[in-house]
Amino acid sequence: MQIDCFKFKDGITLDQVKSEVKKKHIAFADNGMWVHKDSVFVIWVTLADDITLNVAFPKDLSKWNDFDFILLLDEDFGQPYVPFYESKKDFPFLNKVKINYNRFLSSLSFLEKVEKNS
Repeated sequence: MQIDCFKFKDGITLDQVKSEVKKKHIAFADNGMWVHKDSVFVIWVTLADDITLNVAFPKDLSKWNDFDFILLLDEDFGQPYVPFYESKKDFPFLNKVKINYNRFLSSLSFLEKVEKNS
């Protein structure tokens, strides 16, 4: 099971991100420093059981990338969900997390999937 990579579409502003998040009733808050020190806004969703996807946004969206500004958190242990970050791991629960991760990020109109060849 592959984890998709994402980037911002050209011309997107932080106000547009906030507007979509509010319209879709996605949990959000100002700050997000637990994800990245430059975060000014953060959203989160539960992917499976107590695994949450936290997506933080810097003021300058051109600095955003899906490695530094995304954190999958195991809420039971209060730490990153390690299997997600170990590419050689593969088991049913992890696949469910990956599917929901890809599905959620794909649902955000301001992001686009990056082809691996790009």
